[in-house]
Amino acid sequence: MSCSASTRFLTAFEKGLGCDSSSRISPLEVADFAVKIWSAMQRDHADMRDLRERGGAGLTLLELLVVVAIIAILASLLLMGLASAKAKAHAIHCRSNVRQISLSWAIAVDDDSGKLGAYGVSFGTEGEGFQGNAMQDWMAKHYGKPAEGWICPAAQVPPPDNEPLLYSIFGRFQLGTVSSAWHVTGPDGYWWFLGRDGPGQDRAGSYGKNDWLGYWWGPGWEPPHAANVIWEGPGPLSRSFLSSSSVQRPSETPVFSDAVYVWAIFPRATDRPATDLQTGRLADGYAPGMSLLNIPRHGSRPYRVPRSYPSDQILPGAINVSFFDGHVEAVRLERLWQLSWHRDYKPPAKRPGLP
Repeated sequence: MSCSASTRFLTAFEKGLGCDSSSRISPLEVADFAVKIWSAMQRDHADMRDLRERGGAGLTLLELLVVVAIIAILASLLLMGLASAKAKAHAIHCRSNVRQISLSWAIAVDDDSGKLGAYGVSFGTEGEGFQGNAMQDWMAKHYGKPAEGWICPAAQVPPPDNEPLLYSIFGRFQLGTVSSAWHVTGPDGYWWFLGRDGPGQDRAGSYGKNDWLGYWWGPGWEPPHAANVIWEGPGPLSRSFLSSSSVQRPSETPVFSDAVYVWAIFPRATDRPATDLQTGRLADGYAPGMSLLNIPRHGSRPYRVPRSYPSDQILPGAINVSFFDGHVEAVRLERLWQLSWHRDYKPPAKRPGLP
């Protein structure tokens, strides 16, 4: 075992294993170093050992404590290794889910000549904003169906009333978190997927769609009424992708990703990052945009995900994102602002909030 590995082991031991990944060593190195410690102890206390052997005595208290400490260190390193392996397995499974969902969606859109949204009919009980196109049918039949891969193993469906709730005429929304899925139930025949294929549906998922792909509200938000906006203003419909041909940067345009909400994924370059990285909330509440994706569900993140994170610091962690060209990758939260979310999107020189 190298001297540097010994030094790193001692540093980790002195800090109670509160070290970062750069100071971690493998269990084999630890075991080798533990043997060396034991051998040195035997040499340093040879005379005492001989006396104990002649007198039938066992280990000294100090030796026993050292042995227990070594075992504890080995066990903790093993547990950390297992936790890391589990997180990586969850991330791989999650990417597979996102890929399959995106492929199913893309097939439906391609079969309908690339239509992402059709306008001119007002919003109503059967999702007329889509005017019966394939995207509407896909959303009604597949969106948020847990049996179809909508649940990330790192974000399972939570127990009822265990997460933030929103009630509206659209139904009951149980928001997701970094470690739980969103969950929606609703009244019969009202919202586009809740009533499309029967009575009010029970849907849940760990993912959300880039809603600039087929932004489906009716003529009240159409250009030239650019001042008309939804909520605080995702923007005019001119920003929306209405067909596959309008997606000019497919390798940079997200389709599905980890998210805490079933819809309202309208990222803009001016969006502030979430301050509560467990729930995707801003300091003043939820907002329909980038913050709903600011959950470090994968990648390198703190052991305890912060509930109040300064916006002037680099965001930790990553989420899995599928892109219009079909590929899927883990995207660091900081990089989300550099993607191509809508037709007029221009990445900022630096993410809002950074000094």
